[in-house]
Parts: sequence; structure tokens; C-alpha cells
Amino acid sequence: MIAKVVVNRPVKGHFDYEIPLKFKDKIKRGQRVKIRFGSSKAIGYVVGIYQESKIKKLRNIEEIIDNEPILDAHLLRLTEEVSKYYLCSWGEVLDAVFPSGLKKNKIILKTDKALKKDIEK
Repeated sequence: MIAKVVVNRPVKGHFDYEIPLKFKDKIKRGQRVKIRFGSSKAIGYVVGIYQESKIKKLRNIEEIIDNEPILDAHLLRLTEEVSKYYLCSWGEVLDAVFPSGLKKNKIILKTDKALKKDIEK
């Protein structure tokens, strides 16, 4: 499986990354991932998941940052349109959506059941 990833860099389009077996059941559209981008590491946003890529040699996703997607389909569509309107990369717009404190931390979204347990305690 292949993840289409955008990054907070002034580059057009998305980049294909191989999804390692250990992440196949965990990765979803709208999550942040750690990747190797050029000669450095970067945080990317998964904007699509596909079975194949036209590119033969791909880098692997190194880590999934978020347990659950932090971007829903509506926000992904909106930010993609904003990037087209303002002629900037989709990754730059996605990065601008989040407060700086969230960009550095892992976001853990709890289910209703987990929240109820916390409240009961």
C-alpha cells in the first residue's frame, strides 16, 4: 500500500511513501506521519491511500504520529482549495491550520467509552 503525503515545504503536489506492514492496519487518511524528505526528516500529512504507485523505488513511512486522523474529509478538501487559491503547497496550508503546540505533540483521541471511564474515575 502507498500513502500520498504532503509536507510543509513550498513544493507542488504530494509524494508517495510505502506503508510498512506494521502500519497497514493503523494508517488512515488525515493522520500525520514522520518521513524522510530529501536529506532530512519531516512531518507529513496523509492525504490519500492507494494500492500502487507509478514510482518504483519508494521510501517508507517511519512513524505514525496520531492514533486517529486529526483531519476529516471536509478539512482536507477545504485546505486543498485554499492551497490552490493562494498558490501555496497543500502541506503549508495544513501546517498553518494547527496551533504550534499541537504540531510538536502526539495527539491521542479518545473514544466515547474511554472518556466515560475517565469521567467515572
